[in-house]
Amino acid sequence: MKQLDLNKTVAALVEEYPELLDIMAEIGFKEITKPISLKMMGRVMTIPKGCSVKGFDLNDIITKLNSYGFECVYGSQETVAHEATEHKEVKKDDRTPEGRELLLRDMIERLNKGEDLESVRADFVKAFKDVSVREITGVEQHLIDEGMSVERVQKLCDIHSALFHGRTEQEVMAEEDAQRGINLEMGHPVSQLRLENRIIEKKIEDALKANAEGNREAVFQAITDLKGIKPHYAKKEELIMPLLERYGYPGPSQVMWGVDDEIKQELSRISRTINEEKWYEQERSNVEGVLNRMKEMIYKEEEILFPLAMENFTKEDWYHVYEDLEAMGASFVNKTFKWQEAEDFLAAQTASSFTNGMIKMPTGELSINQLNIMLEALPQDITYIDANDHVLYFKDKMHIFPRPKSCIGKLVYDCHPARVRPMVEALLDDFKKKERDHMDIWMKDVRVRYMAVYDHDVYVGCVEMVEDFSEVFKERESK
Repeated sequence: MKQLDLNKTVAALVEEYPELLDIMAEIGFKEITKPISLKMMGRVMTIPKGCSVKGFDLNDIITKLNSYGFECVYGSQETVAHEATEHKEVKKDDRTPEGRELLLRDMIERLNKGEDLESVRADFVKAFKDVSVREITGVEQHLIDEGMSVERVQKLCDIHSALFHGRTEQEVMAEEDAQRGINLEMGHPVSQLRLENRIIEKKIEDALKANAEGNREAVFQAITDLKGIKPHYAKKEELIMPLLERYGYPGPSQVMWGVDDEIKQELSRISRTINEEKWYEQERSNVEGVLNRMKEMIYKEEEILFPLAMENFTKEDWYHVYEDLEAMGASFVNKTFKWQEAEDFLAAQTASSFTNGMIKMPTGELSINQLNIMLEALPQDITYIDANDHVLYFKDKMHIFPRPKSCIGKLVYDCHPARVRPMVEALLDDFKKKERDHMDIWMKDVRVRYMAVYDHDVYVGCVEMVEDFSEVFKERESK
């Protein structure tokens, strides 16, 4: 029989016996078959510990594994049957990954029951001051994989940065960079995003000071200015998070994107109503709250998101992120620094892929260059999604809603925030079932039209057309 060392982690056992992954799912450990769970929890979880967390009898699991031809041992030859009954139940105060997961579950429940954030934050710092942020985010991802809603886990996301309070951002960055051996050129996307963060950080501090002093006019100006953070959030959401999902880290996209949306919505709400003196006096604490959430988001980006990306992205990945960076717009930084090695790579790639071939159609023919020029001349922003919901094409110069080139080949709903994905999936499903063939969405003077495309009655994709009608409406009003 094959020997399974129960002292080894599940990830190590699966590497030794790949067929064990399907067997684990068969005997009740379905979550571990997901790549993110295997990557994060599989590195620390053993089969006995997994039994305690799931409430399984270890003897039953050993019997099932025996039926698949595995002998369970501790170490080399020592049988474990007699030790199964001695296995202790995991407690939430254990200094183990399983115990910490139970503790995080408990904190999420406390937050959802309305307990004061600062009270939970204090316990969080006490319990997790010596635990890596990556392990914490890995546990959170495991909770999502097990079925806990993203919204519930998202509440815990707001207390992560408590681990770094008491040190300046520059101190944390210098320490972490030295440990990771990171020395980035100024044109590297992470360097550009960090530069934006330094300016955002200063604006937040100025706004917090004005709010503490009760200077409503200064706060209004600062909040209005900070609405310019949208391109910064868009760059991490559309260039970095989707790529991390490909590498098995959907957590940042599912959780952090939602927090970004809440921050943007709160900034808009405050900027619309802050001129009302009575409102401002009543909600100064909410102003402070959103500013602190923005400050904490900087910690999350630089201590979770950027390090994860640096550990997983290839140089070529970063070249393509750089390619889209400028088109996504800048937040408070006028200059985009050039990254020469990325420029050289992208120029070589363009040169090798260009062709002057002709495209023959029923009513004529065009060169690739002519077709591209014609599409670029149209007043609409155009995106094409294929029958399998992958983005195949968009116009190079998207004037209203810029797209990163990295979205080519991705599932279209992975290019949207989590709250919008169900709507996109439902619309495409309607197109495939022929329950509708188009849908229009108006955003002030901008119309977004989705049109199903059929070839001989077979669904082959969807075209999204975005057009700004503001000039048309102005002309009508003037007549």
